[in-house]
Amino acid sequence: MRGQWANKRDANEADIVIELRARGYSVTTMDKPVDLLLGKLGRTWIAEVKTTKGKLTKPQERFYKTWRGNTLILRSIQDVAEFDAYVREDKA
Repeated sequence: MRGQWANKRDANEADIVIELRARGYSVTTMDKPVDLLLGKLGRTWIAEVKTTKGKLTKPQERFYKTWRGNTLILRSIQDVAEFDAYVREDKA
């Protein structure tokens, strides 16, 4: 662990990144304060990848509470599909 941010990757992250890219997202992996920076249709999101039972760390919780942009937590390929459907429908 470096400082308050752990640098361990979740086991499902690679599959989630592959799925996001297959759906046309720009994806940049990050180490802190979140796992992924996503872009599509002129919009940007920050995302944390967690396993099914994974929880945000205390620093991540604080960050998410104060961030004023688009955020999400992705746990599965199904989460990616649901997020993508929302993005395509919303477009705002």
